[in-house]
Amino acid sequence: MAVLTQKKPTTIVEKLNDETWRRKFLRNVLIPWLFIAPLLILHIYVVTVPAVQGIYMSMTDWKGVGQNANFIGLENYRELFFEDESFGKAFGNNIIWMIFFLTVPFILALFAATMLSQIKRGGMIYRSVLFIPYVLASVVTITIWKNLLNPQRGIGAALDKMLGLEDAFGIAYLGRSESALMSIAFIDNWHFWGFLMILFLAAMQAIPPVLYDAAKIDGASEVIATLLYKNAFFRFEAGYGAAMGVVISIFAGFIIMIFVTLRRRGWDI
Repeated sequence: MAVLTQKKPTTIVEKLNDETWRRKFLRNVLIPWLFIAPLLILHIYVVTVPAVQGIYMSMTDWKGVGQNANFIGLENYRELFFEDESFGKAFGNNIIWMIFFLTVPFILALFAATMLSQIKRGGMIYRSVLFIPYVLASVVTITIWKNLLNPQRGIGAALDKMLGLEDAFGIAYLGRSESALMSIAFIDNWHFWGFLMILFLAAMQAIPPVLYDAAKIDGASEVIATLLYKNAFFRFEAGYGAAMGVVISIFAGFIIMIFVTLRRRGWDI
């Protein structure tokens, strides 16, 4: 006995006349786009359009006021890279800033997370205290440190008074070109590293204690990183420790290169 099967709609007219297809289209396509449309329109208006305008304006001689903007091509970029010395200095400051935030906050956060993971009682209190700076508004953070670094009534002035010194620590850290960058970097780091600490701590607490015990038995604490630390800070062989660091970097880069190559070739790793 022949089994009758319903023919699937193939043309646009057949799909529009098919009630099942209309329901799927409404549920899987139309309704999701209706929900996301307001955010998409806002993103295009606030981000995409200004970005395109900014790219165009970078190729004109617009002064920032008025509508007179003559197209000059890549002339601004030529001046930027080959004539403007202040750009090179500012770019160097950005590199310093990037290096600072790729090292110091992560080191502090990992160290604090390691310490907090060993606390059995009262750990939540310490976590909350260290995390509070991250939830403070930027205006509040700036106000706090503006007063703390004030040369007349800040921390430096208090240290000068305590030690009987004059203008040794009570200087305008935020007002001197040689200290302003690192002072602001320190403040931003104080504001941010607590968030990284919470992430590291959550990851550490998800590791079963059995793995830590097995690592101790198997001698997992004599890896190169630990040996580097001992050479640099206990044996005071910083140059030798730096050589170890270079070797670790080259090795890590080699492993990452292999991983990326295999992923591009379709390996599911």
